[in-house]
Amino acid sequence: MAGTRREAGIGRLSKLLAPFKSFLIRLTRRPRSPRPSPKPSDRLHTSSPTISTGLPGIPSSSNSSPQNCDVGVAGLSSPTIPHDPYQKNLERLPQSPTQGLNGLASTGWHVLRQTLSITREFSEAFPPLKAAIGGLLSIMEYVDMVNDVQEDFSELATRMENFNRLLKRYQTQEAELPRSVEDRFSKFSSALNGQIEIMRDKMRRGVVKRTLEAPSDSQELVRIVRTLTALVDGFTLDTAISTNINVEEIRSQIGKLTIVAQKIDRYSQVNVEAILRPVRSALCEPDEYPEEYKGCLPGTRTATLISAKETLRSALTSGDEQKFWLTGVSGSGKSTLSTSLVSALRADGLTVATFFCRRDQVDRCDPRRVIPTLAWYLASNLPEFRTSLGPILLELEEGRKALPSHPMAQLNTLLLRPLWDLATAHASRPCLSPSVVILIDALDESDEISRHLLVDAFTSIKFPVGVSVVLVSRKTRDLKQRLRFIPILLDLDQHLHGPDMDHDIKLYLENRLRDIREQQQEEASWPSEFEVSSLTKRADDLFIWAVIACNFIEQPSCREELSHILKSNVVVGIDDLYAYTLGSEFSKMHGKHAWVKDYRSVMGCIICSISPLSPTDIAFLLGQPLNVINATLQVLQPLLTNDQDHVRLIHASLADYLLDEKRSQQLWVPHSYLHLALARGCLNVLIQFSEERSSSLNLEALSGPSDFVDLSYSYSRIPSHIQYSSDFWARHLVQAQLDDDELFNIANLVKNFLENSFLSWVESLSVLHIVPSGLYSLNCLYAWTQKWELSFQDLALDSHRFLETFRVPIQSKAAHIYMSALPWAPSSSLIARIYLGKLDPNRCHLPVVLSGLPSDWPSDDSFEELQLDVKGLYHRHSNGLLIFSSDGSLVAHAVDQELRVWNARNGHLICGPLHHNSKILAIAISSDNQFIASSVIHNDEISIDGNFSFTIASFPILTATVAPVFHKTVEVYVDLAKTRFRGDTNAFLVFSSDSSLLAHALNKDLYVWDIHNNLLICGPIHHPANILAVEISSNNQYTHQDE
Repeated sequence: MAGTRREAGIGRLSKLLAPFKSFLIRLTRRPRSPRPSPKPSDRLHTSSPTISTGLPGIPSSSNSSPQNCDVGVAGLSSPTIPHDPYQKNLERLPQSPTQGLNGLASTGWHVLRQTLSITREFSEAFPPLKAAIGGLLSIMEYVDMVNDVQEDFSELATRMENFNRLLKRYQTQEAELPRSVEDRFSKFSSALNGQIEIMRDKMRRGVVKRTLEAPSDSQELVRIVRTLTALVDGFTLDTAISTNINVEEIRSQIGKLTIVAQKIDRYSQVNVEAILRPVRSALCEPDEYPEEYKGCLPGTRTATLISAKETLRSALTSGDEQKFWLTGVSGSGKSTLSTSLVSALRADGLTVATFFCRRDQVDRCDPRRVIPTLAWYLASNLPEFRTSLGPILLELEEGRKALPSHPMAQLNTLLLRPLWDLATAHASRPCLSPSVVILIDALDESDEISRHLLVDAFTSIKFPVGVSVVLVSRKTRDLKQRLRFIPILLDLDQHLHGPDMDHDIKLYLENRLRDIREQQQEEASWPSEFEVSSLTKRADDLFIWAVIACNFIEQPSCREELSHILKSNVVVGIDDLYAYTLGSEFSKMHGKHAWVKDYRSVMGCIICSISPLSPTDIAFLLGQPLNVINATLQVLQPLLTNDQDHVRLIHASLADYLLDEKRSQQLWVPHSYLHLALARGCLNVLIQFSEERSSSLNLEALSGPSDFVDLSYSYSRIPSHIQYSSDFWARHLVQAQLDDDELFNIANLVKNFLENSFLSWVESLSVLHIVPSGLYSLNCLYAWTQKWELSFQDLALDSHRFLETFRVPIQSKAAHIYMSALPWAPSSSLIARIYLGKLDPNRCHLPVVLSGLPSDWPSDDSFEELQLDVKGLYHRHSNGLLIFSSDGSLVAHAVDQELRVWNARNGHLICGPLHHNSKILAIAISSDNQFIASSVIHNDEISIDGNFSFTIASFPILTATVAPVFHKTVEVYVDLAKTRFRGDTNAFLVFSSDSSLLAHALNKDLYVWDIHNNLLICGPIHHPANILAVEISSNNQYTHQDE
């Protein structure tokens, strides 16, 4: 390959120097006439050599040549000149043959003068050159005639014609000329001026006549003319070389651009949604989610929206303030106003990325899902952002990096870096265009434990100019403390009591009541202006009050319900409206204690559910008939919303009200109806599901890969309440408030679940692809058992270690629980003991490990005990070798350049680490367990001369010394130089049954050594194909198999 590169380099150099070589040849070649050269004394009486102009109407200087014909070319010729404007000037040269060699009649002289005149006309763009040509013409006007040098004049004239075509390209250019072109012409003009000075010096000698008669002067003029010819040729050569260099530079740039384009194309193929997993429902998209994202009614909140837009636009331009807080009490319309603000900003051409949190949806209350969702939206709407994010996405897709889980790391990686790249790409002042607004709504509904990480990330980071962040929340204690230093975009509490708010709420009531009137077919006069004004006054400037009141009125008895609200003692406040709405239903159920219990159970389930539940899910989790659940939900309908058969509270403020005993009083939902009820319900349905499905699991059939799929198919339709319970049972458990009796009962239920339904639950985790969520649940469970000092702490810990150790195969297929996890669990594993004891080994076709199982789970410092450089091994991406001895008592492991041998029964390290000077390619353990052999190649690549070397060695296993008992280094020659051995080498080591012989196969060559006498007894034997296997028979005869 090196020779090929040298040849290619010589070829390119020859091609580059070809014009220069041609130029030198032409310079050294004097034009010769076909006739014999005249003697020096006859020079003045010899006809001039022929001159080729390639133009009609210019005769040869020879009297014998016919007119109007082309003749031979002298010197450096050029292709026929296309018809150019300056040809007309050449055609006006004197044509009389009488002009001959006398006076100004020399044709070569006239052609040169006329060509230089045209050159002066074409050099308008280069004033120094124009001045130099003018000086040359003035000298030619002084000189009358020079004998014997017409041929040189003709050569110079031909060069000047080519030079004129070059000048013509720049004559009509309006743009500023490149600096390199100006420099080239300036150098040429300086050289030309030097020759002109020499000619002027000749004239300053006192030669007044217009002829140069002295022979020395004639020869000097010949030399000067030839020098001028060389200058023109040199200029042309310089231009040609410069052009070639520029072409090569352009080609190099195109190659680089091609590589960049290929990378960009590869980035564009990355599945962004699969990597970032955005929460699509959290994006403010009214077209996709019209029931959830409803903005302000037309004509309402106009002044507030204008104020917010102007503040944001000013901040986007100046960059002085980048983060803002939009706040207000519950029910003040923050989310509705945010939706309208987002729509207005998008209508103005801004890119607005949003995330609307919700406490009753697990994905939308998780702070870790916010930034990936924002990044996905920006990548989907801004191609430049998508391109800048491309390298990061590719690393995530290929597994070279993991998606950060901490909000600060997410913000730096997924948002901040791409935004700064865009801001600094095209401007000296970092500024993003088009501008980007990030809005996060309902921060107070996100996870209370971890939301401060998200808030701190956004408030502490500086964004480029053109980016603004709006955080929307109530004034909760933690958020008020962390957001107190950023400017307030809008404080809706300050706008509650005013004419604008009254006007907006009244307009909403009019529109909503009109819809109810049409729906219930009431008279056109209903409701009256007085009734609408009374409702507006009672709303006390809270939009949520107006919404709930309309929900309560929206019944067939709408007239009566409106009258009840107006005649009641309810005057102002959201609490009073909640009390009135639920109190009226309580009054209908007076004396029905069972209904009160059902109400608290259902409402507690809805309030505390991590993800929205359907009526059927609630019925299963509470253990109640579905008709009872539906009847209770019907009574509570004014305070609930139904989204795709999932029940939600109408507003987050209702949960705050019902969980506060002082505010809600008899409507209070006690803690026993909250997380404890859901934890109990989740565990009960999981245990029942395990009992129902156990009979359908045919573990006897688990004997092949096809059965792995069949087991997953049996769980393809897991009910939604089982899915919910599998994901969230532990989260409800750790949040339950327990007394002693409740703790005893729920603890027994958890223990029963671990001892009888654990593997069934793990199957569900595998099928649902939520094994990481299961690990989190078991981690919470172990912490919970420690908190309450329960007796089954060890069982909880063992269950976590079981799932953590085998999480990779279990996540792939559920059947790996029984094929790849349970049989290989440590002998001390409580989970393995329990569930292996439940299975009949004669009926279940499961693997049985007879020896070599570890006694306990691997600890966190296992790598330190083995003294492995884990970081170094990771960066080298090494592949290890692992073999058992023939009796299964020993296991050998080679990774990179280190070799170890363990006792497989107790896990003790008995040999090593044995350090090698190159990567280990093959290992073998002798049949008597006395020796461990290894093979290495010393070079990554074969040398240019085709040589490389390998070493095989045999070490004693059970002795303290690490010196090899056998060691051989072999030099090998191969035909193909530069063959790489690291990635495609086939290497095998095999001991004979008596451990006296060691066979080594390397690709196509086979060697056999007597390790006791340190002798090569066979080989190298070359095979036509790579050797795939080697074995030594009991009589020490070997066999092999080729590809």
